[in-house]
Amino acid sequence: MQKSRCRLLVIKPSSLGDIIQTLQVIEGAYHVLKKKGIFLEVHWIVRDCFYDLLALSPIVQRSFIFKRYGGVRAFIQLIREVRSHNYDYILDFQGLLRSGLMTFFAKGTCKVGRMDAREGASWFYQKRCFPQTKDPHAVEILKSLFNIFDIDIIPQRPLTFSLVPLPESLREKPYVAIFPSSRAAVKEWPHFLEYVGNVLEQTKMFCIWLDQNESSHAAHFQHDRFIYLAGKTSLRTLPTIIQNAQCVVANDSGPLHLAAALCKPLVGIYGPTDYKRYGPYPIDDPQHGIFQAPRGGLAQIAVQSVVKTTLRMLKL
Repeated sequence: MQKSRCRLLVIKPSSLGDIIQTLQVIEGAYHVLKKKGIFLEVHWIVRDCFYDLLALSPIVQRSFIFKRYGGVRAFIQLIREVRSHNYDYILDFQGLLRSGLMTFFAKGTCKVGRMDAREGASWFYQKRCFPQTKDPHAVEILKSLFNIFDIDIIPQRPLTFSLVPLPESLREKPYVAIFPSSRAAVKEWPHFLEYVGNVLEQTKMFCIWLDQNESSHAAHFQHDRFIYLAGKTSLRTLPTIIQNAQCVVANDSGPLHLAAALCKPLVGIYGPTDYKRYGPYPIDDPQHGIFQAPRGGLAQIAVQSVVKTTLRMLKL
């Protein structure tokens, strides 16, 4: 079989959950194409705050840092760096004006974008790709960009990372990893602290609080099996922490998608976002316990219901 190399530029600066799902699609495509004798050389444009995660992926050879708040000068510098390379394919997985402009300025043979691109981004594509299913999941939309290769790919699970050592405070402890933050307050379940108390009472598990907010109200919670790590972990350690968890409990957020990508049992709590389109992939995985808030809001999701589902995921 004759081997060939294909240089690919991935444009997906944010967010964390979207990057994880895109990485699953890219790695899945990487392995399918490798069997066909085509080796992908993957370059990626990513926001500076997510760079460390991509650095752990063995299939991403180079990352270009997009400084969202760096202004025009930083954007011009990014474009100069990108234009020092020529690509066979440029795939805009973001579908917004800024990613469309990145697509326009990058040098490549074929420029491809998603079917639901907004803000005029589609003006900069040579080809738009459409998923084959009606009301597709977000991952199905990402997968569609590989229609140009005429291949059927399965998003990679478990996703491959070069894992760093587990923080010493978590070693040899069976724990539930809890992520009570989300990108918007309307996506945050208000009963996490009560939930923690119930899990500690009903199990022998440790509960690890991994809030992004260091000043979280949970800072004063006292229990010998409660470990408060809000603001004390880095993105580089996140895959390791999730990989070693017995279960992950989170709002609609990046860590929830990372747990799904690593094939971990999880409990996801969804508010205004439709989990059938944006939930952990695949949505029918029996290791996924998902709650969709009723129209009245997240507060109506009962603590005991979430605890019961957690126990089921832990097989207790």
